[in-house]
Amino acid sequence: FIGDGAIHYQFSKADKEIKQPSKEDMMKPGFVPEQTTYTMDRMDVELVGANKNARVIAEQKQDYAENYFTDWSGEKGATVRAYNSRTYKNIYPNIDWVLYTSNGTLEHEFIVHKGGKVSDIQLKYGGAKGLKINADGSLTATTPQGMITEKAPDTYQKDGTKVSSGFVLNGNVLSYNTGDYTGERVIDPTLS
Repeated sequence: FIGDGAIHYQFSKADKEIKQPSKEDMMKPGFVPEQTTYTMDRMDVELVGANKNARVIAEQKQDYAENYFTDWSGEKGATVRAYNSRTYKNIYPNIDWVLYTSNGTLEHEFIVHKGGKVSDIQLKYGGAKGLKINADGSLTATTPQGMITEKAPDTYQKDGTKVSSGFVLNGNVLSYNTGDYTGERVIDPTLS
């Protein structure tokens, strides 16, 4: 889930494998199927000090929509359109946050415009059991149900010139450092 300057990851797994009942079992009087229970875990990645009122621009409208109903009659509710990309304008001063999907994977990047400071970008991880920067420069967040890895960030200027960059980890707060650059630049970590 995405909202209020944060990404909220929610993980679930069945506590035990439930076998499908046979047709004969289902026909027995008083049959009640065994219920599956789940363990849920959550990890929040919050942009520290982010503009909670950033203007959101939705782009690349998808062909489908989802309907959510707020009463049992099915008469009250909302239709929600799906978009492939959302840009939070000025999530930090002169910095935009772009979230999009690519090959079924959530991606995000920061576009630092003239006057923006990379040091303003700080991501606080809540709910992770551990965070570490790996030898290859990637970041791994360990959760009770697995790991999320962000590859070392690719940073480049608007003209495509690559800029050196890396993660900086201070407790559970992640930030970036970049080499010298001119003009606008894009910081692009990739999730897996």
